[in-house]
Amino acid sequence: MRLAHPLARVAWVAMVAFGTWLGWPGPARATEGETDVSATAGVTFLDARGKGVHVGTGGMIGARRGITDAFDLAAELSLFLQPSIGSTLYGAAGGFHYVVDVARFRPHLGVLAGVTDLATTSCDRRPSNLVEVEQTRPPLFSCGDELLLTGIVPFGLDWAPDAPIRIGFASRIAVMPFRDDVPDMLLHITLGGSFTWVFDPHMAR
Repeated sequence: MRLAHPLARVAWVAMVAFGTWLGWPGPARATEGETDVSATAGVTFLDARGKGVHVGTGGMIGARRGITDAFDLAAELSLFLQPSIGSTLYGAAGGFHYVVDVARFRPHLGVLAGVTDLATTSCDRRPSNLVEVEQTRPPLFSCGDELLLTGIVPFGLDWAPDAPIRIGFASRIAVMPFRDDVPDMLLHITLGGSFTWVFDPHMAR
C-alpha cells in the first residue's frame, strides 16, 4: 500500500504504533459500568485536498460509558479554530470505543459518526501561493455555514494513576467526504493531550 499524502503517512504510523500497544501483554480490569468524562486540547491540521494544509487549535469534551469489559459507548462535542482561513468547526458525534487496560496504561481506539458545522466568516481573497504571480485567489470556503457529514477515528493512550483520573495522549482523524462545492474530501487531524475523570461504581463499593 502506497500512501502519497504526508498526513496520510503520519496517520498510518500512528495507527501502527497504537496497534503495537494493543498487543502489549498486561493485566486487564473490567470497564463495564464505568463512565469517563474527558477534556482534550491540541493542535489541528486541516487538509483541504489540493488547497493546502492549515494549522489551527481546538479541543473536545467527551463521555464514554462502559457497556462491556472492552467496549464503550462514546459521544463528543468539538470546537476547532482555523484562523488562517477564517473558519471555525463545530462538531458533534457518537459511536464506540475499544479500550484495553495494560497495567496503568489504557490504549483506546474508536469509531464515531457525526456532523460538523464549518462556519466561515472571512471571505477575503487570498494571495497567490506563487511568488511570481501577483493576482489573488478566491477564498478557500464560501461565507456562511456548511454542514458536513463526518467520520471520526479517535485513538490515544491514557495513564491511570491510583486516583480516579487519567492523563494521556489523544489524537483524532476526521474525514468529511461530502461537500457541495468541492467533490473531494476534507481531512482533519488533531494531536493533543487529554484529562479524564473516571466514575467507577466498582471503586465506590
